[in-house]
Amino acid sequence: MLSTRAILGKIDSHTASRLSYAYESWFFHYIAEDGLVFLAVSDADSGRRVSFAFLAQLQKEYNAMPPSANTQPKLDALRAQFNQSPDSDPIRRAQSES
Repeated sequence: MLSTRAILGKIDSHTASRLSYAYESWFFHYIAEDGLVFLAVSDADSGRRVSFAFLAQLQKEYNAMPPSANTQPKLDALRAQFNQSPDSDPIRRAQSES
């Protein structure tokens, strides 16, 4: 995807940052830190909170894994969890607990 390459080219992975870019009908959200970039692509309906909650959880779990670990099963599980669960939005989850 051309837009992904263009966005990745703008990211300084050694400077801690969290940003979103809009391109056509897609949003590219990323967390960059310590030379790594965690990137999620979503549609406009998904919103930033769920995307950044997903990326934060992915970053946390990735950093806890041994270097030689197969990350695909964990990525698949997180993607399913955040795509299918209404509790993925931390604000909505807190509101429903009140």
